[in-house]
Amino acid sequence: MSWNDPNASSEAQRYDNPIPSRELILSTISDNSDVTHKALAKIFGIEDPDQFDALGNRLKAMARDGQVNREGRPYRYRPVTQHDIVSGTVSAHPKGFGFVVLDDMPDLFLHEKQMRWVFNGDSVEAIGTSTDNRGRTEGRIVDITSRQQNQFIGTLAKDEEGYCVELGSPNSHQPITLADDHVDALNVKQGDPVKVDIIDWPNQHEFATGKITEVLNDDNDRELIIETTLLNYDIPHEFSEVTLKQANDYKEPTEKDTKGRTDLRGLPLVTIDGEDARDFDDAVFAEKRSGGNYRVLVAIADVSHYVTPNSPLDVEAYERGTSVYFPHRVIPMLPEVLSNGLCSLNPNVDRLCMVADIKVSRAGNVTGYEFYPAVMNSQARLTYNQVNDYFADPKDDSIPKSLTGNKDVKKSIDTLHQLYELLLKKREERHAMEF
Repeated sequence: MSWNDPNASSEAQRYDNPIPSRELILSTISDNSDVTHKALAKIFGIEDPDQFDALGNRLKAMARDGQVNREGRPYRYRPVTQHDIVSGTVSAHPKGFGFVVLDDMPDLFLHEKQMRWVFNGDSVEAIGTSTDNRGRTEGRIVDITSRQQNQFIGTLAKDEEGYCVELGSPNSHQPITLADDHVDALNVKQGDPVKVDIIDWPNQHEFATGKITEVLNDDNDRELIIETTLLNYDIPHEFSEVTLKQANDYKEPTEKDTKGRTDLRGLPLVTIDGEDARDFDDAVFAEKRSGGNYRVLVAIADVSHYVTPNSPLDVEAYERGTSVYFPHRVIPMLPEVLSNGLCSLNPNVDRLCMVADIKVSRAGNVTGYEFYPAVMNSQARLTYNQVNDYFADPKDDSIPKSLTGNKDVKKSIDTLHQLYELLLKKREERHAMEF
């Protein structure tokens, strides 16, 4: 042995034909950056074929474990630096592996061993270690910078090692262990749905440990599924105080708000939505023009007037991305005072909107259009069924008076239907597919 290794004795105890320790290899690579396997063997004076192969296997393991980087062909090894570390979010797969999702480069693939440390949605720092046979860059987690959540819903289970809470996708790879006396004290049964808080996070050798904070009543499966989905997928469903304050500070549109907007409050714009819709974000109007041409207006709520750039509402909306719809429950993207109020084109109240003003020829061709900010006042909240019933029998008593008793609304709805039939005919002529 021709190298001075402070770990030589431990290496000699573990191997019959020892090679330099990882610590010595790392120190040597730091002193001789971008060295090959062959060059390292020469530095250490390794000539024995078995030792040469063992050095290659150790270098491969060090690259896999993120201790060194290897690049090029033949591989050139160098120390891992801060520039090699990337930040991203863990996306877990139900089969146990996962990815570090990155903004500006391909995602890093995480083996099951790496996923032992993390839950779906955790923010991590990681490095790319090697490329697998499918061309994916494999990653190694260097640090967990923040946890997405510390409370989960799962099912109580027990095996030969004791109690645990089994989680559903996307965290099915992470059972949370429980103390036996804690479970016994709660008198909870295997298979019961429970809510659990994390006490200790998982590491390479042990699963997370937790404590049950609530035994859930599974009599209402629908509500339980919703609560489980919200928690396990960490769907934001509570607004911050600062966000609610910004939303609640807005009042009904004033003359100052409408200044510079086209005033459409005299037009019979109406909304047409589903029976159980609570927010009405678009309204329509149509009229016949000279020569048999049409004018169509489509107005949508001007949310941008209230959700200003980089404001608490903007940050919260960006975080949520969309409203989430469950049976009989909606998790809105914006607070209800906006989503069902100022940003909903409710009937008989002034609302700020953006409008597409479209001109259509008698042949059904768009001949012009413009977009502009406006203020409107919806004259009717209609449903699809009500409008269909009106076309089937205009004298049907079940149809609301806001349609049958308003000649301007009736005229607009009739014109919209005429235009629909014209455009439908054009679709059939060009053999468009119907779904």
